[in-house]
Amino acid sequence: PPPGRPRAGGAPPGEPPAFEPLAVGELTAYVSKTAVVDAGTCRLAVGDAEAAASLRGGWTTQRHFAVPTTDLPVKDDPKILKWFNAALKNSVFPAVGRLYGVRPERLRVVDAFVVKYDSSRRFLPIHTDQAELSITLPLNDRREYRGGGTYFLEADAALNGDAGSLVVFPGCLSHAAAPTTSGVRYVAVAFLYEERGEDEDSDLSRRLAAVDARLE
Repeated sequence: PPPGRPRAGGAPPGEPPAFEPLAVGELTAYVSKTAVVDAGTCRLAVGDAEAAASLRGGWTTQRHFAVPTTDLPVKDDPKILKWFNAALKNSVFPAVGRLYGVRPERLRVVDAFVVKYDSSRRFLPIHTDQAELSITLPLNDRREYRGGGTYFLEADAALNGDAGSLVVFPGCLSHAAAPTTSGVRYVAVAFLYEERGEDEDSDLSRRLAAVDARLE
C-alpha cells in the first residue's frame, strides 16, 4: 500500500477471524469477534467517502426506492473502490466462504455502498435484501455513536462491532438498521451472490442449513 496507508486485510495470514453466531429461525447470522479488515483503512475510507460526497454535492438519498439510504456507491470513488476490492479479496470473501460453505472465488457483488447514519437518517425499517448473502462492515468505532447495528426481527437482537469487524447474514432474513440515537455511524454494505453453473444446486437455504449442522 502507499506509505501511511495500512493494508486492507485484518487478521494476520493463517489466523482466520473468529465469529459469534446468531440463530435467526432456521438460518444463522454472524458477527466477528475482532477486526476482519484493518480498522485504520476503514477510518481512511470514511474520510474518502466524505470527500467524495462533498465533491459530488452531497450523499445520495434516493438510490434504493423501497428502503432509501444516505449512501455513496463504492464504484463512484476510485480510492474507495480499490480499497474495498482488496478488502473483499483478502479478508471478507474468505471469511464468508468459511462461514457459509461457498467458494470465495465465486462470490460476486450485486451492489456495494458506504452508508451514513446521522440526524438526517438514523435507521432503516424492516426489510429483506435482494441478495443471497449480505455483509455490513463498520467503518468507525461504537464509541463514536450510540445505538446502531443490524437488527434481526425473528431473533429480536442486533449485531454490531467496531471499525473493521464484519456482520454477515442471508439476505432473505428480515432485518433493519437499529436507530443511531446520537453521533454518526458509517458502514460499508455489499449484496453478494455465488456464481454457479446451471447444473449446480441453487438452493442456498438447504446448503446453509447443512453448514449450520456441521458447525454445531
